[in-house]
Amino acid sequence: MTEATDYLRGLAHELLTVYAIDAQPRAALLVGSAATGDADHYSDLDMLVYYDQVPTVETLQKAQGELASEGYRCTVFSDASGAPDEQGYSERYFLNGIECQVAHESSARSSERYGGWSWISR
Repeated sequence: MTEATDYLRGLAHELLTVYAIDAQPRAALLVGSAATGDADHYSDLDMLVYYDQVPTVETLQKAQGELASEGYRCTVFSDASGAPDEQGYSERYFLNGIECQVAHESSARSSERYGGWSWISR
């Protein structure tokens, strides 16, 4: 595992700590080079966050205020027709010079999309 991987994983933990305050995620999945351990100094942070009830855009924006991110953009997911479905959002922003790409999605939508998988609770 690289030093950059450790840093990105710590940053992911920081993001989830802030999202947990108001958004109450059910689970998160770190993907990309931070997940595989291959991150370098050019890597970004890619994460999927799952919810029973997807938070509002305002809730996500509040989290960004607490993180003091820069260049914040939030995009509402769309259905097959292209109309917003508000069952999820994608965010892009910079935090400490790292580009963060975070998808927020309902666990039900993910289950539908990926063949009916279910959550395993500890």
